[in-house]
Amino acid sequence: MRKVRQQFWVDVALFAFLVLLVGTGALMKWVLPRGSGESLAVWGLGRHDWGLVHFVVACCLVGAFLLHLLLHWPWIKASVRGGTGSRRPGLRVGAGIAVVAVLLAAAAAPILSPVASTGAAAGGEGGRGEGRGAAVGVPLPPLHGGAPAESVRAIAPAPERGVCSAAPEVHGYMSLDSAARATGVPVEHLARQLRLPLDVPRTTPLRDLGRSHGFNMDDVRRIVREYPARC
Repeated sequence: MRKVRQQFWVDVALFAFLVLLVGTGALMKWVLPRGSGESLAVWGLGRHDWGLVHFVVACCLVGAFLLHLLLHWPWIKASVRGGTGSRRPGLRVGAGIAVVAVLLAAAAAPILSPVASTGAAAGGEGGRGEGRGAAVGVPLPPLHGGAPAESVRAIAPAPERGVCSAAPEVHGYMSLDSAARATGVPVEHLARQLRLPLDVPRTTPLRDLGRSHGFNMDDVRRIVREYPARC
């Protein structure tokens, strides 16, 4: 009876850890997406903090699963070996060991494999609009029925001295207002260079604006990098 009670509570722990694992994974996928860093938080914890919670829950799930196997070990051995009249018990044991070895090798392979550089900038956003369109340093395409982007830059109002920043730390989750505060580039300058309408919402994430207006984060970072040269 005691063993049955132990198995029950181990199964309850397994189910609880599984639900928490799925919950924290969904939180990091949709509520705190990649690139949010510490700019967004749930219960005072950012994406990296929740990643640590996710890892700890995963370790607890593995521990509970190992305890589950330990409590059921006699039944597992009997199932693998078969009854006294079963044929080729050694073959079944060998097949079981082979399956476990393959699973462990598959799990360890990504961890033990060498890490290669992809050439992408660290911390870059992976939105749909990013990585497509104009490359860094390439002029933006002409306006619809108007002058090219170079002419737009020529008529842009000259920025005030002492307000520019040389750090192009902009990400897709930022809005026009937050990008302006982070870089020192005026919102009007960003909107003009990105060919945005005057009534564009300033709190919409840049990656969403890029999908609607045909630019990507490389365009935004290039504009921010070129802005100090005008100061």
